[in-house]
Amino acid sequence: MNVYKPDLLFRMHSKRNIILSLSLIGIMGCAANLYFPTESDAVLTNVPFDHLQKGRVLYINSCSNCHNLIEPTRFKKGIWERAMLVMQKKAKITSTEKEFILEYLDAKCKPGQIDSIDVKNLEKSLPLH
Repeated sequence: MNVYKPDLLFRMHSKRNIILSLSLIGIMGCAANLYFPTESDAVLTNVPFDHLQKGRVLYINSCSNCHNLIEPTRFKKGIWERAMLVMQKKAKITSTEKEFILEYLDAKCKPGQIDSIDVKNLEKSLPLH
């Protein structure tokens, strides 16, 4: 005979809530570590400050749906541009949103010449959730 145990139900509910909370903290933790654009970044890159801020928000909200966020300093400008060509369709973002994201990424991207990279295989190397 099964006896209803409210304590068991509560523990199952609590476990699920804890797992969901930890997942959310993990996602938000990644976002918190990304650089915040400054007025100085806007002056140095000749990009309006509000564009950099919008780009950061769009990057977090659009890109973290499929994979962990990557620090802008990880790639050079040309790599980000190529990657966004591939990811724009997958993330279902507009051309304007893509430009905001690129302005944000380019403000702190790795300096120097473009590394050779197979962009089609880039998504395979992205850290997925």
